[in-house]
Amino acid sequence: MTRSQEEGREFTLTLSGRIDASKAPKLEKALLALHERHPYMLIINLSDVTYISSSGLRVLLMAHRRQQDKGGKLFLQNPPPKIRHIMALCGFDQVFAFL
Repeated sequence: MTRSQEEGREFTLTLSGRIDASKAPKLEKALLALHERHPYMLIINLSDVTYISSSGLRVLLMAHRRQQDKGGKLFLQNPPPKIRHIMALCGFDQVFAFL
C-alpha cells in the first residue's frame, strides 16, 4: 500500500491501490508515526491510487490538519483524474495543495 522516501525534513509517502475503510486505519497509523518525526513538508503521492473512500479522505484531512498545527505543509501529488474529481466534489480541492 505504501512506499516512502525521506530527504532532510521532506518526506514523500507513495500510496497505491484502494484506500478504503479496511485500509484507512493502517494509513492513519503510518501517518501518525510519520508525524512524530516532524517533517516540515509531507508529500503524499496518489498517482497509483485507484479508489479512495470517505474513510481515506478523512485520514488525509486529519494528516493535513496535524501538519498545519505544527507549522508544516502537506501536499497531494499526482492524483489520478478520478481521484481528483472525487476530491473536488467533496470540496477538498479547496483544502489541499496539489503538486
